[in-house]
Amino acid sequence: NQTQVQQTATTTSNIKLSLVLTNNLEQNRTIFIWYSTDSSTEKKHITLAKNKTITIDATDKIDLDTNNLYGLKILINGKQINTRAIAYQGGVGKLRFWKHKNPNGKTEIKWEINR
Repeated sequence: NQTQVQQTATTTSNIKLSLVLTNNLEQNRTIFIWYSTDSSTEKKHITLAKNKTITIDATDKIDLDTNNLYGLKILINGKQINTRAIAYQGGVGKLRFWKHKNPNGKTEIKWEINR
């Protein structure tokens, strides 16, 4: 079962990407996260305990895998995205977040979630 959501936010300045993740589960469970940034092929692994928050910053892109998409509260450059509507039963999820130049030359921030 796969769901994709994509949103475009047009920006006028050269900004960095910032992803803020919070374990928002009601139960006392850990969420596992694997991610890479920019052109790195190395996957970093972190665990996120209940009510804990981490920030991942990048210049051009962030690729993330998690064992519990439903339990994550996600902010992309300060804007919250609703993963609970996408992953209402929890489960494995992938988030991709990147900068893209549109045909007009403006930089856009795009994101996509796959479940």
